[in-house]
Amino acid sequence: MSYVVKWQPRALRHLAKAYVKARAVGHGNAVTRASAQVDILLAASPESEGESREGDERVIFVWPLAVHYQVVSGRRRVIVQSVRLIMRLPP
Repeated sequence: MSYVVKWQPRALRHLAKAYVKARAVGHGNAVTRASAQVDILLAASPESEGESREGDERVIFVWPLAVHYQVVSGRRRVIVQSVRLIMRLPP
């Protein structure tokens, strides 16, 4: 049984900004692919993906993104809280 992945509005804003920055240097498609891969991985087994953080928070790295999320096991839900671009970009 899979988990429902819910992206918080703040995380979606972060994702949009990451896309725009990456697109400026020719990597917009990488952000699109990475976010789709994150959805697939977190829906399948969020507790075994990424690295644990304080409490029930976790972070998963799928180049060029770092995605912070929380697992609500009892409700089989994943809440994506923030997204960060981890690739180096020119100033």
